Amino acid sequence: MRNHLSIFFLVFTCLPLGYSQNLVPNGSMEIITSCPTTYGEINLATGWFATLNSPDYFNSCNDGPYKTQDANLGGTQMPFHGGAYCAMVCKNSNSDYHEHQTIKLIQPLIVNNTYQCRMWVSLCEISSYGSNKLGFQFSANGESSVNNLSQLYTDSIITNKTNWVLISGSFVAKSPFAYVSIGNFFEDSHTKMVRLDGGSYGGAYFYVDSISVSGTGEVVIEKLDLVLKRTVEPGVFSMTGLQQNSSLLITKASGEVVFSTDSASQDMKIDLSPFDRGTYCVIVESLSGDIVRKIITY
Repeated sequence: MRNHLSIFFLVFTCLPLGYSQNLVPNGSMEIITSCPTTYGEINLATGWFATLNSPDYFNSCNDGPYKTQDANLGGTQMPFHGGAYCAMVCKNSNSDYHEHQTIKLIQPLIVNNTYQCRMWVSLCEISSYGSNKLGFQFSANGESSVNNLSQLYTDSIITNKTNWVLISGSFVAKSPFAYVSIGNFFEDSHTKMVRLDGGSYGGAYFYVDSISVSGTGEVVIEKLDLVLKRTVEPGVFSMTGLQQNSSLLITKASGEVVFSTDSASQDMKIDLSPFDRGTYCVIVESLSGDIVRKIITY
């Protein structure tokens, strides 16, 4: 068995926090519906399905080109874990060809939570090129796209055909994504390759194993920046920068409440014209904390 070489590719800020539950079911692709017998059968790994072209599936139950315990279609590489892995084209030297595979997460991501993504990859020996941009793309509906968007990916060109290489990093969820896809989501013009000695395939073809997405417990709260401006209407003010569904309270200097809501919108107007001229306090409560502003009506 080959040694495991850990190389960390830091895409965004990588947080040294403990790992929690892996949200990727069957991340090592050990659970199967049946044994692979030909190309493009990633759907035989329970839960996984192809969303672009035809990623391949390898398992120790196969005794031909799609086995993992000896030389196979891509070369010779023992699994990083268990007896299975997948393989996909990250970049072709002659055409804008990619392969993606996708799975539904155990539960959707939580907005503003930080997630750690990890997968182990090894360049197949038949590859004539090494490549970068292999990574993760999250979606709400289980679709993937070559749209130059990926929550986490490697910018370093991977050329190692002997060892498993770790792609790892963290990102903050901006949407409650329910699916994760694996592959290269960047067009050819944004993907780099390097020519290698040997190899019968004119592109970069990678084994992939042990895929995980885990919450770190870190919650990122966006900074609140409340802006109050007078409008042309006497006693009417515009407010911007509120977080959706913040609590808003407006009081007179005496403490008397003149307006309150638990569902303030990000942009809204407040009308103090029905009230006496003077000093008012605007108090906002949100996940980012409390903020107070003073306004004077004339």
